[in-house]
Amino acid sequence: MPQENSKEVEGLYNELGTGYEDAFEQNLAQIRFVRSAVEQLSAASFVLDIGCGTGKPTGSEVVGAGHKFLGVDSSTTMIDAAKRNVPGAYFEVIDMLDYDGPSNQVDAVFAIFATFTLSHAETMKLVKNIGSWLKPGGFLFVGSMSAEALDTAEWTSPDTETGVVKRWFLGNQVESRVYTEKGWQHLAEVGGFEIVARTVEPFTPPTDQKSDYEPHLYLTLRKSA
Repeated sequence: MPQENSKEVEGLYNELGTGYEDAFEQNLAQIRFVRSAVEQLSAASFVLDIGCGTGKPTGSEVVGAGHKFLGVDSSTTMIDAAKRNVPGAYFEVIDMLDYDGPSNQVDAVFAIFATFTLSHAETMKLVKNIGSWLKPGGFLFVGSMSAEALDTAEWTSPDTETGVVKRWFLGNQVESRVYTEKGWQHLAEVGGFEIVARTVEPFTPPTDQKSDYEPHLYLTLRKSA
């Protein structure tokens, strides 16, 4: 990942099923980030989660705080799990690139570890789409990996500040797209955002999950008012 065939990506996550949740449910830094994000929302916000996976922790935290939540994911297995995990939310099986969101009506969008499978062009398209869905002053909360914390010498493009890194993920060798700090700044400008917070948190999945260490990057972006 990135994968040219979206069906290949969908098939991988359908195969992983709840194994993904087992490996990453104890990611305490992610939980802290989501809770901090939710605290920044106005009462009864409309929140969209793209690539929502099993609905945890984002959906459960958002709904628990009294907000309206819609999660979209291309994997039917993930959406089925999400419906069980977060019964008070709404979910839809659809590729995030095909989702046609409402213009200027969303208060916040979460994209937690959702863009690894995208090409650079697809990431640019998605960021522009998110910018069109959000209300002025709305939030985009991103989870990714820090390119600076990885060995980027052989794969980072000096033009786009992005590249692909190979890693083990739940027993599968995959490719993940990551961006440097400058790369994220460029994406923010494309979507009409300002980066207001950035943190990097190390995460090592349990050894029995056959996954590599990941330097997780958490970004808070805000759409221009």
